[in-house]
Amino acid sequence: MVKVVGFKRSTGTFTNKSTGELIVYDNINLYVIQSVNSDANLHGLMCDIIKLKYECAPAVLGLPEKDWDSLIGKEVLLEYTGGRYPRLESVKFVTK
Repeated sequence: MVKVVGFKRSTGTFTNKSTGELIVYDNINLYVIQSVNSDANLHGLMCDIIKLKYECAPAVLGLPEKDWDSLIGKEVLLEYTGGRYPRLESVKFVTK
């Protein structure tokens, strides 16, 4: 179970330590709670932040920005690509 409890746009810059290049970021942070079965020491739910690029957010969330508030309080399925650096590809509402 993954439940969205909030979201926030996060923008800014940081300096790449190896190149000195100034990197601009523009993300949506999804705040979620989820049950985790792989950690025997965790009791209850885990809180997590899932970051996605703002420019990709409407496609990944399947909603235009004006409707993102409808995610709050909903259980969702998160679909990721495989590989060494998985990326969030889609968020789908769980229907019961």
